[in-house]
Amino acid sequence: MKALILSGGQGSRLTPFTLTTPKPLLSILNIPLIVYQIQLLKYYNIKEIGLGLSYKSDKFKKILGNNKKYGIKIHYLIEKTPMGTGGAIKYAEQFLNGDYFFVFNGDILTDINLSEMLKFHIEKKAFVTIACVKVKEPYNYGVILTDKNSRIKKFVEKPENFISDIINAGIYILNSKILDEFPDKKNISIEREIFPLLIKKGIPVFAYIYDGYWIDAGTCEKFLQATDDIIQKKYKIDFLNEKDIMLGEKNLIYGKNVKIPKDLKIKGWAVVGNKSIIKESVTIEKSIIFSDVHIGKGVYISDSIIGNNVYIGDNSVIENSYIGDKSFISDFSKI
Repeated sequence: MKALILSGGQGSRLTPFTLTTPKPLLSILNIPLIVYQIQLLKYYNIKEIGLGLSYKSDKFKKILGNNKKYGIKIHYLIEKTPMGTGGAIKYAEQFLNGDYFFVFNGDILTDINLSEMLKFHIEKKAFVTIACVKVKEPYNYGVILTDKNSRIKKFVEKPENFISDIINAGIYILNSKILDEFPDKKNISIEREIFPLLIKKGIPVFAYIYDGYWIDAGTCEKFLQATDDIIQKKYKIDFLNEKDIMLGEKNLIYGKNVKIPKDLKIKGWAVVGNKSIIKESVTIEKSIIFSDVHIGKGVYISDSIIGNNVYIGDNSVIENSYIGDKSFISDFSKI
C-alpha cells in the first residue's frame, strides 16, 4: 500500500518561517515535521511514499535524502504550478496504483492508528474515508454531518450555530477508482469541491472518528503547542527514531554542535537547533530556537520562535514573537 503526503503549499500561516523553508520541513524537536508523518506511515507498513511538491521543492530532497535514510521508498512528485489538494492527488495518479491509498495533509501531527482506519474503510465498503476529530470550538472549522452509520451527509463551512463538533483531520483513504472523478490538470480542492461532489453523486464517503492525539501544526501558535505537547508526553513517539533527539537537563532539547553555558536558565522547556551559540546569563522559556542562532549575554526569550541564522544582541528581551531567518537584533532590544 502507498501513501501521498501533500506538501506543495506555501504555508502562509507559518510566515515568516515559510518564506525560506517549506512548512513540512520546519522542525519540531529538531526533527522536520514531515519526518513524523514518514515514520508513522513506515510504522504501519507503508512501503512507498509520494511527496506532492511545488513550493521550494528542491529543499525536500536535500533534507530527506535518499530512501536509505528512513528505510522507506520516497518519490518526489513535483508540480510545475500548484494545483490544489485535489489537483495534486490527480497529478500523482500514476504513482497511486493499487486498490486504495492514504493521503496526508503536510501540516498534521498525529499518532492515529492507520491499521484501525483501514479496517474501518474496508468494513464500511467506503470509496473514501476521512479521518475526523472532535473539537471544543468547531466554529473556526468546516464541520461534518454524518448519519448513524458514520456515512457523511454534508459539509458545513464555519457554522454560526452548533450543528456538529466533528471536523476533517486531513488524513484520507481513497479507492483508486475515485480518481476518475477528479478533473485532469486543474487546480481544485479535494475538501471544498471533490468531497461535496462525491456525496452529491451518492458515492459512499465515511467519517472515521479518531480520539487520540491530533493537531494542525500549520500556525506559529500551534507549532509551539505541538512542541509542548510532545514534551508533556501528550503525543506518542514510539515509532520515532529517538536518536535524532538529543535531550539535555531541565527539558532542554538541543541539536548538534550547540554551545550552551552552565548558567542557562530554562523555564518550562527550550528547543535549540544545530550550531547555535548561547552566551552567559540567558533565560529561555517555552521557545523554539532554530539552527545557527547567536544569543547574546543576558537575553530573555519567552513563548517565541527564533528562525535560522538569527543574531540576538546582548540584554535583549523577546516575548511572544516570531523572528524570521537572518534577522539581526541589536543589543538592549525589546520585542
